[in-house]
Amino acid sequence: MERQRRRPKIEAFSMSNSRIQILMWLSLGCHADKDRFPTPIETDTGDVQTNPVDNDRDGSPEDEDCNDDNSLIFPGAEERCDGIDNDCDGDIDEGLSGTYYLDEDGDGYGDMTAPIQACEQPSGTIADGSDCNDNDADIHPEADEICDEVDNDCDGEIDEGDATDASTWYADVDGDGFGSWETQINACEAPTGHVSDSNDCDDGNDAIYPEATEVCDEVDNDCDGDIDEEDAADVITWYADADGDGYGDGDSTAESCDRITGYVYDDNDCDDNDATIFPTAIEVCDEIDNDCDGDIDDEDSSVRGATTWHADSDGDGWGDAAVSTSLCDQPSGYVVNDTDCDDADDSTHPGASEICDDVDNDCDGVIDEGVESIWYVDADADGYGDSSTALSDCEAPSGYVDNRSDCDDADEDIYPGATEVCDETDNDCDGVVDEGVETVWYADSDADGFGDESAALSECEAPSGYVDNRTDCDDDDEDINPDATEVCDEVDNDCDGVVDERSAADATTWYADVDGDGLGDPDTAIDACEAPSGFVDNADDCDDLSADDIDGDGIADCEDDDIDGDGLRNEWDADPEDGSVVRGPSAGLGADGDWSLSTDVSWSEWTELDGGASAGDDEVDADDTSGFAEGDEILIISLQGTDAGQYQLVFVSSVSTGSLGIEPPLDVDFGSSSVVAIQRVPHYEDVEIDGSASVSTAGWTDGGTGIIAFRATGDVTLDGAIDVSGLGFEGGDGVYGNSYSPLQGESWSGTGNYGNTNANEGGGGAYPRRDDEGDSGGGGGFGTEGDEGTCEDGSTVTSGGDTYGDDELVELFLGSGGGGGSPDKEGDGNHIDNYSGNGGNGGGMVLISAGGTLTINGSVLADGNDGDDAYSPWYSTGENGGGGAGSGGTIYLASPVLTISGTVSAEGGGGGSSASYNAGTPYGSAFGGDGGDGRIRLDSDSISGATNPSAGHTDGWPD
Repeated sequence: MERQRRRPKIEAFSMSNSRIQILMWLSLGCHADKDRFPTPIETDTGDVQTNPVDNDRDGSPEDEDCNDDNSLIFPGAEERCDGIDNDCDGDIDEGLSGTYYLDEDGDGYGDMTAPIQACEQPSGTIADGSDCNDNDADIHPEADEICDEVDNDCDGEIDEGDATDASTWYADVDGDGFGSWETQINACEAPTGHVSDSNDCDDGNDAIYPEATEVCDEVDNDCDGDIDEEDAADVITWYADADGDGYGDGDSTAESCDRITGYVYDDNDCDDNDATIFPTAIEVCDEIDNDCDGDIDDEDSSVRGATTWHADSDGDGWGDAAVSTSLCDQPSGYVVNDTDCDDADDSTHPGASEICDDVDNDCDGVIDEGVESIWYVDADADGYGDSSTALSDCEAPSGYVDNRSDCDDADEDIYPGATEVCDETDNDCDGVVDEGVETVWYADSDADGFGDESAALSECEAPSGYVDNRTDCDDDDEDINPDATEVCDEVDNDCDGVVDERSAADATTWYADVDGDGLGDPDTAIDACEAPSGFVDNADDCDDLSADDIDGDGIADCEDDDIDGDGLRNEWDADPEDGSVVRGPSAGLGADGDWSLSTDVSWSEWTELDGGASAGDDEVDADDTSGFAEGDEILIISLQGTDAGQYQLVFVSSVSTGSLGIEPPLDVDFGSSSVVAIQRVPHYEDVEIDGSASVSTAGWTDGGTGIIAFRATGDVTLDGAIDVSGLGFEGGDGVYGNSYSPLQGESWSGTGNYGNTNANEGGGGAYPRRDDEGDSGGGGGFGTEGDEGTCEDGSTVTSGGDTYGDDELVELFLGSGGGGGSPDKEGDGNHIDNYSGNGGNGGGMVLISAGGTLTINGSVLADGNDGDDAYSPWYSTGENGGGGAGSGGTIYLASPVLTISGTVSAEGGGGGSSASYNAGTPYGSAFGGDGGDGRIRLDSDSISGATNPSAGHTDGWPD
């Protein structure tokens, strides 16, 4: 948005040396000796002549005065320290200057390489020039020498032995890395032949030192004071022999270079409490490992007193006499008997049952005794035998079965259990013929395949003209049967007991007409041969619950694009039947889809109203319409002017070059002299702004609006930042030099004036320049008033910005700017090179509504900026004038569930201070005023968390 800032360009100026000299001459001329003016005199010859010329009237003639234009310079004048030969003796500042040295590192010693000759000690210098490194405050003549390869104490030596962190080193004569404490020196680095360890107990033997290996040699090899101790490398481990069998216990040891009484060298005794148990003892069956070989009884091949066991390979409990073993305990798969006649078959053993298998199953020496069966011939192979033919055998001979129940062994279809059929034969051999196999048949007079239940016969086969069903409801009409199609003819065509049902092929579709207007509801269709009560044959009703014309425009509501007549079409209206609701839907339309942000963005969807607009207008002129489309919601808001704060939310109904059609029409006027912004309000679904992302926009000072506004139908989750801090109205300019006065802070009413102490409505005041009192600017105001600026004596000299707007945000405002800091206008210092502080900018606006949850884990910021501190880049004198701070902006958040765990802030900034060199002086108490806080409104059914300042309005979610 282009906007011209009507501020005159002010340039600082300074007087030339010649003008300063003229002023000095004018100030001193009134004190000159009148006898120094040239007067006429008479010579010896009687001629009259005048005294020699003395232009500056200092009593010295022009031919003797080295500067006859300056009455302070003449022979015999007092020499001053000003870089000028005041007494005309050819020397400058003689006897008045001294030698000083820069002390850049502030350690109290000056740089010996940078002497300065001056009459007075310059700032930042000292008289001592003995610093050998003026860039390091830790290096000077009184510093402690340390080991850092630097001459810390400026004595010309580096890292000498008296350094505070020097180490003690010890002579290592035998070169084993350990020295003797008897010979030591101090140094930063180890001298040749010296080490840091002094623990060598024999510095003449390189095999003896603290880390050497102790061995059994009757010498203290490792300098620990003990000889041949248990940790010697070649120490012997001895084992206790408690039972005296010559073998020791491996768990009871002692270390010694020499043998110990009661101990032996062998540790293989497995029971040192029993002298009969040792590695060379005899193993016997006693469940003890007698010979300590890890095997007990049967596990040991040398065991005595074992039992003979026979293999039972088939697991039948009977053993094989041919396979045996001798062990203390019964092994798995072995038994004590040996009477099995076939150890590979578990069904063959003494006492087994004899079966027909040509085998002696019971091991009694006889095969298949008493186990043959009787078999019967099955000639027709139907599984049933003839009782007149029989054989005895162990297994069935070919063509024989074990039963004799076939009543006809010549027919495979005749046998017990066969299906009885109508053939005058006893098919199932039960002695009865054709029992239960006749069928009931029904007459089919119309030959449509469906029979009449009133005409039935029982036969094995269907008689001519009969069928096996009785479902025909009219056996005289072939078109009436269960498979026929139902039609609207007052006849039960499909024999289902219902006449002309809704599924009839030629049924009509009817529609409910609840409101009785003759038009049917397309969502309530049914099929029927005749119209049900309350139904019609058309689907032309768009609202079958009402035949109203709410707005009285003569168009039924169901056909009316704007039911309530508020100028906003139904699809965009938050409540299309309530004309008092004219803004867009609170949660939006979701037309912009989901918005997921993981990077920083800056908004730019705005333009400016071109000229004014009046209530009732349904079209507005705009500077640039290229960024808008039909269906966009836009915010039209007056930011600056007599109607500032006034706004309206409307939809774009059409776009053309230079103009936007809008719905509904405007209900307020916007003045042509006001700055009125037009900004698009996006309608998202779900919004997620992650912790690495931030959203901002162009502020007022950059030709932008400083506003971020959007809606979301779903949830809004903000882990990142939305930041419009300092994007509101501009703070007043401070001053460079002292030739003009600072500006008031800018506000909704306009830019500020120069040197006006009063508030510019919300903008802070700015005090005019005045003698020797650099005053500070006032703060801005919005939600609360801005603070006044304070002078060097603590008095208040400027007004803070007035409060404006209301906590319900009926009107919307940017935060106002603080006033600029005021300079000292006297000429008693180097005032022309100093800066007073600029006023801080006010905060912008953030407007968010969500239909689901609105969760702020990050931050929403609309804070005012701090006022700048006064600044003096070159001299130690100058302004005290810190700038006033800007006020906080506007934040409006609405959602059914609103959760704030992060920061929501519209605070005013802090006022600037006087120049830093004033600290500790009376001038150091001059400050710019603090900015007033902005305004925050929260609308929600459920709110958790806090804002700063506190929200002023919470009346539930505006659904």
